[in-house]
Amino acid sequence: MAGVALFATYKNDRSDTTLPAITVWGTFPSDIIGTLTREINNTSAVQISINYIEKSENTFDQEFIEALARGAGPDAILIPQSMILRHADKLTPISYDILTQRDFKNAYIKQAELYFTPAGTIALPFTIDPLVMYWNRDLFTNANIAEPPVYWNEFSNIINKIGVKDGNSNIRRSAIAMGEFANITHAREILGALMLQVGNPITSMKDGLFNSTLGEGQYSGTQLTSTALEFYTQFSDPRNAQYSWNRSLPSSKSWFLSGSLATYIGFASEIFDIQQKNPNLDFDIAPLPQIKGVDNIATYGSMYGLSIVKSSVNQNTTYTILRMLTDPSSLSLLNNISYLPPVRRDMLAAGTKDPYQAIFFKSALISKSWLDMNPMKTGQIFQKMTESITSGKSTLYNAIQTANGELNLSLRGTVSINNSSIIQTQKTLLASIISSITNVAALDYSGFVKCDGVLTPGEEGRKTVCDFSALMKTIIGLINWLFIIAIPITTVLFAYAGLLYMTGVSGNRVKANKIFTSVAIGFSIMLVAWISVRTVVDKFTDKDSGATTFIK
Repeated sequence: MAGVALFATYKNDRSDTTLPAITVWGTFPSDIIGTLTREINNTSAVQISINYIEKSENTFDQEFIEALARGAGPDAILIPQSMILRHADKLTPISYDILTQRDFKNAYIKQAELYFTPAGTIALPFTIDPLVMYWNRDLFTNANIAEPPVYWNEFSNIINKIGVKDGNSNIRRSAIAMGEFANITHAREILGALMLQVGNPITSMKDGLFNSTLGEGQYSGTQLTSTALEFYTQFSDPRNAQYSWNRSLPSSKSWFLSGSLATYIGFASEIFDIQQKNPNLDFDIAPLPQIKGVDNIATYGSMYGLSIVKSSVNQNTTYTILRMLTDPSSLSLLNNISYLPPVRRDMLAAGTKDPYQAIFFKSALISKSWLDMNPMKTGQIFQKMTESITSGKSTLYNAIQTANGELNLSLRGTVSINNSSIIQTQKTLLASIISSITNVAALDYSGFVKCDGVLTPGEEGRKTVCDFSALMKTIIGLINWLFIIAIPITTVLFAYAGLLYMTGVSGNRVKANKIFTSVAIGFSIMLVAWISVRTVVDKFTDKDSGATTFIK
């Protein structure tokens, strides 16, 4: 319930004229944040000051952790939803007493509910960038196709009409880029969208831990994943009638820009980049195709959220400013600045007259995603799974099970969530280990080491200090072990020497005598060592310490 104490003073009457400045780190473009802040200050009686520092996604994690270690971290962060999981333990959830789940669900699209934790909302939704389908109007028109496909199965009638192969069956023009991974822009997100459409959430929480749903277990993972994967990989199989892509081709985006690819699956935010790189390309935008006859309509969405950093000393002010940044008037300004659809249901319901944004609005409403510990690693897992099938190195089932295990390993660094905080799984496991070894009933001194190491206050169950007495006990324990091992070895050697002696052969008798002598000398050395150690122990240690005990 920490959020109640932290934000109980929050008021939305904006009675102050200027709020204290806060520092925000993020991977979102700084020019958009700067413009948004100025627009808010131009229209609001309350002035806000944000020191926004844009970071690269490749270096954000390390820089953020190092800054927190120095006590110099930001007050808030603005990062993609795919990065939030590994930083959840460093953030302060907004209590449901402040922002109820009912109000949150009423306000934001469904994908935003991935921010829910038992302790509260881990972030306030800021933007959504849905996956859409760009299509070449000229290629479709020349093939006498009036409209882009609404369902995936419609591509079967489009591929041969648009696709072109030369005399050596080399692909010269294609209707769709799927089946491979390395040269398909956003392959992780495209394959993920297909899995979401068939009903596989990719990851899910069980007993406070995140697990992969690619394979067996919850959600009949293998069956759902195989449906999506079979559809995806068919386009790179030369034996398949849908064959339209291979790894020798350029990247899907560059081929679309060149006019050789009829459809390109990309994000809404790419529209201006496409226009700038090829002003002569006559393209339009459509929603991502769906599975016909399935009610689970979905596309992948890249969502950004604003989160309060746990170490911030300005959490009340930070929360106030974040609420201002995400209220309807500010998000309307953000929509005009970024050209991205809003995350609020009421704003999406109001619609737009812009032809492109109309598609973006519709796509935002059906956007979905999954919580991921390491998106780059997940992409590598997806790529390995895909290429092991397309290369024929693995069966569909085996490829999925391998990917499922690898994704679970990746998620092992994730967080465990309880009702009061978000704690790293590793810390939970460490606490369990410490709990077990500090439990008096669980202590065990039957091994070689007869003490507990360095003791700290509060470890009542760990009473055996590693002093000289403990050292002697350890040495005697080692000698005892050697005696136990030596007895059967000695018996075997004496028996073997006896057999040699009874043969009557002169050479065997000489060998037997050497064995008898060597074993006797060795056993004598061990006996002398034990007597010496016992003498030292008797003279220099407390007899009540148990160090003089040989065998009890």
